[in-house]
Amino acid sequence: MTSICCSAASSDTYLVMGDVDKAVTVGEVTRDVENVASEGLARCAEIPSLKSVQADVVYDSISSLKVYAINWKIQVRCTRKSKIMPFQSGKGKPGTMMTFDFQDGSGKKIKGVVFNDAIEMLDQKVFVGKNYAISKATVQNRFGRPVAGYHNCELLFYKHSQLEDEDDFVVPVERYRRLCELDSGDVEIDSSINVLGVVSSVGTMQNMEIKNSDGTIRDAAYLEVQLVNSSFKQGQVPVTFWGPTAADVRRHPAGRAMKLKGAVVVSREGRLCLKATGLTDVEFDPQTDAAQDLIRWFDGSKKRRVFSTLVVEKPLAKAMPANRHGTGQGGGLHHRLYTYLF
Repeated sequence: MTSICCSAASSDTYLVMGDVDKAVTVGEVTRDVENVASEGLARCAEIPSLKSVQADVVYDSISSLKVYAINWKIQVRCTRKSKIMPFQSGKGKPGTMMTFDFQDGSGKKIKGVVFNDAIEMLDQKVFVGKNYAISKATVQNRFGRPVAGYHNCELLFYKHSQLEDEDDFVVPVERYRRLCELDSGDVEIDSSINVLGVVSSVGTMQNMEIKNSDGTIRDAAYLEVQLVNSSFKQGQVPVTFWGPTAADVRRHPAGRAMKLKGAVVVSREGRLCLKATGLTDVEFDPQTDAAQDLIRWFDGSKKRRVFSTLVVEKPLAKAMPANRHGTGQGGGLHHRLYTYLF
């Protein structure tokens, strides 16, 4: 089947051509194919785009989007959703804004931004880890410095922008971030990332009082574990789990490999940490070469925790000047060198 999109002055008119014995739709008017062909609509020379489709919908890639592009549709997953933030326009007018990150099946990401009255619609619609078919947003130049893996454009959403839930989605290529990137600040707060590491320690279950949106207070159980991998040899990254997931993680001892998909980056006391949400996938001991390599690295690092104790004995010269106490410094001087590897 072939789909043709004709752009009019105030609206889009869609013409779908099918078999001769089937009806087709032009705008809101339905007629048979012979009548449509006789009117010459199928031969319209002003048609701006023509796409052959094998399935119901053809999706554009994020990489193909250009500034002010029209008639596009992308299939993506939300990987980050910010809080509602205040901002001030160039004319000094105050307002609010919210930003998002979306990723398509190639792994390419694009930022989205929404302002003021349109925020409520997207805030209730978009969630980290869910998939969407997006259209009717403005493609504009992205502000700020270039970021690796991101398109140099961004999407500006309005109330009329379309975000449809999309279940039939090709999962983006899995990319696992190094834990050292959290320590260096190379990962954005509120972004959703994948990490692979080894659990170096497991804390105890604790409770925290949380205020609900209606003002009531509830107790929430949580657990913190420390995650390490070979990219971050001098430290550990705390990961917080909540509710039933925390109780499940607590059953696994330290020394197990852990794969987190969709962990959210948070800031705590000036450093970046991770938290698992209801959309985070947690897997222990994944059967991958990378996980097995990490286990071997971790087991070896424990044995090398104290890598060496070096004792150097060097006899001193017989004729040494007396120290301030009037005694000589004969004998030997012992130097001990401790090397810690983790």
